[in-house]
Amino acid sequence: MRTIILCVVLFIAGCGGPKVAVRYEARRALLAQRRYAIEPVRFESMRVGRVAAAQWIARKSEAQRQRWAADQRLLSDTFAAHVAARVPIADGAGALIIRPIVDELEPGYYAYVASGRTHMVLRVQIIEPLSNQVVEELELRDAVNAHAWSAAAGPRMARAAANLGDRLGDFLRARSR
Repeated sequence: MRTIILCVVLFIAGCGGPKVAVRYEARRALLAQRRYAIEPVRFESMRVGRVAAAQWIARKSEAQRQRWAADQRLLSDTFAAHVAARVPIADGAGALIIRPIVDELEPGYYAYVASGRTHMVLRVQIIEPLSNQVVEELELRDAVNAHAWSAAAGPRMARAAANLGDRLGDFLRARSR
């Protein structure tokens, strides 16, 4: 019986939301905000596996660098589209700014007999535009399995960005009700 109770408790604890409040300085009026502007995803401080992004990209061929640039655009566009599907996006004055920053990325791999998941850690800063201050910072994580039909890392990274955009959009929408 203890084992069953322990399993149920661990299961419920594991089902918690993917959001982790890192910094929280928002005033109640800002939390009720219903309009947002989304910046492109930033990759400057990213680590790929255990190395800094600059070191990782330096080891790549020119063709791989071009694919990475295309993957970054796809990731950014996918994230923005999925957030925008859930909360109103406006570029006008007064809209809170969503600044997504990839902190960690493990592209994963697929090699027929073995595979590794694509894992992404995205830090999202919510910025008050008048003062340009971060009023809230969230950390979101997602992982996508590699399969024969998703052997390339780019589409898996875009899927992770879509999942994270959905979660952030749902979080912001629920908070502003």
